[in-house]
Amino acid sequence: MKELTGEWFHERRLEPLSEASLERLLRSEARQFEFALVESIASSLTEKTKVALESLVQINPAEPSAEEGPEETLSFSALKADPGRMSLKSVLEELAKLNRIRDMELPDSSVPGISNKQIQKLNQRAVNTPVADFKKHTDPRRYALLTAFCWQRQQEIMDRLVDLLIQVIHKIGTRAENKVEKELLDDFRRVRGKAKVLFQLAEVAIEAPEGKIKDVLYPVVNLDTLKALVKEFKASGPAYRKVLHTIIRGSYGNHYRRMLQPVLDALEFKSNNALHRPVVESLGILRWHRNNFSVDDVPIQGVIRKGWRDIIVETDRQGQERVNRISYELCVLQALRERLRSKEVWVVGAHRYRNPDEDLLQDFEPKRAEYYAALKLPENPSDFLTQ
Repeated sequence: MKELTGEWFHERRLEPLSEASLERLLRSEARQFEFALVESIASSLTEKTKVALESLVQINPAEPSAEEGPEETLSFSALKADPGRMSLKSVLEELAKLNRIRDMELPDSSVPGISNKQIQKLNQRAVNTPVADFKKHTDPRRYALLTAFCWQRQQEIMDRLVDLLIQVIHKIGTRAENKVEKELLDDFRRVRGKAKVLFQLAEVAIEAPEGKIKDVLYPVVNLDTLKALVKEFKASGPAYRKVLHTIIRGSYGNHYRRMLQPVLDALEFKSNNALHRPVVESLGILRWHRNNFSVDDVPIQGVIRKGWRDIIVETDRQGQERVNRISYELCVLQALRERLRSKEVWVVGAHRYRNPDEDLLQDFEPKRAEYYAALKLPENPSDFLTQ
C-alpha cells in the first residue's frame, strides 16, 4: 500500500505525506476496508445460518434433543480439532464435521469482492480466538470470522478426504501386488531360452505325433523345465492378473469399502473433459444402484483397464454377461485416482482438487492484449511460431 501510494504521488508530481500521516491514513483505510468486508459477509447470511453459527460458540450449549444426530451437536472446538491418524473412525468423524458445516447452509465462498487470501486471514483470526472471546465481538464480525472458518474448514476436510481416497486406492493395489509377487517368487525360476525350448517341443511333437509325452518330450525338455515355464506364464499373464484382482477384491470388500463408500457419497465429482466423463458417470451409477449390472448398464471404455475385462465381466446362468459390482467399483476407483491426481476429474467445494479452470486468470480474455504485452509475446500464434 505504501508503494502504491508513493507511485500515485510521483505520477501526479505531488509532495508525499509524512511517514506518520501516511501510516495513520493507511491504517484507517485498512480498518474501513475490513469493516466493509465483515459487513458484506454478514449480510449474505440467512437467519438460519446465523443461528447455526451462534450455536458453535455457545458457552453453555443446550442439551441436544433425541432427534439430533451427532454431527448437529459438534461445537467450534470439535470442528477445529485435528483428525489424527486416518482410520474408519476418523473418516466418519470428518464426514460428520462436513455434514455439520453443510447443514448451516452457508453462502458460496466465492462472494464478489472477497478473495481467498482475505478468507484465509479471517479464518486464522477465528482459529486463534478462544471460544469465550467470540461473544466480545460485534455480531457482524463474529459471523464473518465463523463463516470464514467454516468455509476454510470445509475445503480442508474435502481435500483431506480426497487425499485419503487416493492413498487407500494405491495402498490396496500395492499390498496385493507385494503379496502375490512374494508367493510367486518363492517358487519361481525364470526359464532362459524359451524360444529354443518351445521349438524343440514343437519339433518333437511333429516328428512323433503318436508317441507318449513321457517317452518323446521329456528326453528333450525335462519335467522341471516345463513346470518352470508354466509358473513363469502364471506370473506374467492373465493368471497373474486374476490372482491379483482376487486379493485386491477381498481386501477392498472386507475392509476398505466401509471407509471409501461414505467418502464417495459425500463428494461431488466433475470433469471438464468429455474423454474422462465415463468415470464420473460410473460414480453416479454406483451411487444409485447397489446390485450387479449388465454390460450395457455401465461405461466400460475409459473405465476398465485393458486386459481386465475378462475378470470384471461374468456370465450368469442365463448366459447373459453381467458386471461384478465390487470388481467394477475397484476399476472405477483406480481410474478415479489417476484422474484426480492429474485434475482431469475435480471435486466441487474442494481447494487443492478444485476446478482447474479456477487456477487460471479469470480476466484473461478482456485483458488479453495487456497480458501479452506484459509477457512481451505476440498475440498471433503464427507470429510466435515464426520466431
